[in-house]
Amino acid sequence: MMYMKQSKEEQLEIIQAELQQAVDTFQLPAYVLCRYLKVMVDYGLSKSNIYDYFTEFPVSDVLNDCMATIISAGLHFNKYPIMGVYLPTWEKTKILHQDAEEIDSFMNFYLDRPIVGEASYLNSIEQQMNCARQESNIVDFAYWWSAWNITKVKGYLDNSFWENRPQLTDKALLDTLNEFQDILMTKDSQGNYIHDVFKNPSMDIDWAVPCEALNLAIKCLKHFIDLDDLPE
Repeated sequence: MMYMKQSKEEQLEIIQAELQQAVDTFQLPAYVLCRYLKVMVDYGLSKSNIYDYFTEFPVSDVLNDCMATIISAGLHFNKYPIMGVYLPTWEKTKILHQDAEEIDSFMNFYLDRPIVGEASYLNSIEQQMNCARQESNIVDFAYWWSAWNITKVKGYLDNSFWENRPQLTDKALLDTLNEFQDILMTKDSQGNYIHDVFKNPSMDIDWAVPCEALNLAIKCLKHFIDLDDLPE
């Protein structure tokens, strides 16, 4: 099935499943791609094998190709229904596209390798970061990166990170990430960060700005919360 041509109905079913996966794991690049593909399938602009779009990397290149196809066809996104949610205006779509590219580029560059730490009390958190990294889930990665950083300063594991995460709604999760950001950006009397805010646990190339993964996660999560608030 994966390497065969699909009918329009089959392609739409595949897109719906991929879109739901993107929503569940906060994959903004995959979400934007599914939105583009829905429009392209409806207007007969997609490839005969829809899986071709989901197996090409980086995703940002696929997004740019899809956007170019849609623009060249003269289509717009204002109030175009998809999966029970209306697409925002074209200007909003361009912002989504730009942020999706930024997240995709960040994860491809900084989180390309698995996190392999020395045996320590931090390993359980590092395992959570690896799971999020493998899912391309920038939001959960940032949650556990924050927990990892806070735990290093405390010097002991706090089970509340595990207890709280499944109970958080998207908006509560956003509040939590903002609280983490406030904690991590704290400086001592000498003006130095208390936490290791540039540290990339995946490789020896640190973030370009403090809490970069967390900043992108907050931006990503805000988009998904905004989508929930759109009229049906």
